[in-house]
Amino acid sequence: DKTLRTDHLKRETIAAANPRRAANGPGPAGARKAMLPAFVEPSLAKLVTRAPTGPQWLHEIKFDGYRVQARIDGGKVRLMTRKGLDWTTKFSFVAEALKDLRLPSALIDGEVVVEDAGGISSFSALQQDLSTGRTDRLVFYAFDLLYLDGRDLRPAALRERKALLQLA
Repeated sequence: DKTLRTDHLKRETIAAANPRRAANGPGPAGARKAMLPAFVEPSLAKLVTRAPTGPQWLHEIKFDGYRVQARIDGGKVRLMTRKGLDWTTKFSFVAEALKDLRLPSALIDGEVVVEDAGGISSFSALQQDLSTGRTDRLVFYAFDLLYLDGRDLRPAALRERKALLQLA
């Protein structure tokens, strides 16, 4: 029987409508076929006295906002805080923008921020905007792609996940 489950059909419909979607090949080395996780506990920053050096290290900007994991499944987007709270309603503007990516299924790790006039993230401005219901300044910085289109990407190299994130 070739009948697709409803959730699989939604993913296939979205995939077919996405002109940027690459062929569903094997993915990066280390990626494995898997179910979309409900939530992945995030790795948190660790305070150290000196940044590590060497070509094996990647450095990222530390944003001053809310860490958010975007779970995309068949056109539905849920935004979860680092503690697993569903903040999709609070960040509905971000959820709608992610929905427009038309990804069949994905888990994206990022941060929701509000930037000041100089482009620096401001936690107090983010809190103020949330308390007043303002959404036009919300920015979602995606910095890791944990899952995409039926594959758990966490075992893959971070550089490869970031490259895939740029294509999504």
